[in-house]
Amino acid sequence: MANQKQSCIDFIEFPVESAAALVQSKAFFSEVFGWSYKDWGEDYADTDSSGLGSGLNADPAHRSTMPLAVLFTSDIEAARAKVTAAGGEIIRDIFSFPGGRRFHFAEPGAMNWPYGQTNDSGNRSNISFRRTAFVRSLPAR
Repeated sequence: MANQKQSCIDFIEFPVESAAALVQSKAFFSEVFGWSYKDWGEDYADTDSSGLGSGLNADPAHRSTMPLAVLFTSDIEAARAKVTAAGGEIIRDIFSFPGGRRFHFAEPGAMNWPYGQTNDSGNRSNISFRRTAFVRSLPAR
């Protein structure tokens, strides 16, 4: 997915209830849809074979309560400025993580969105939106 599109959803993460549920979800999606997963510890797995990159998060301390869509940007500062100019609330300001930088915001309808930029302007193999580093840094909301 090296051709990421500006301000488009780049990745989606789904919460699962437990490590056991993660195993069951992976097995189900693999059997029904043929998706293959990469494990990042016992509580997180991701796939690029779901059409859009996606992950399963079972870590009770860091998983969201609903699916979490991640937006891509090649200019994080400009994206932040546009979000705040339109009335978005910055939940967690720009910070670095392995693979890039991101911030989290709530739009006026109160949905939490992460917005991120990769270190190398879009090389999907270097992005950590879907890695444990991403999950560990989610703000509580």
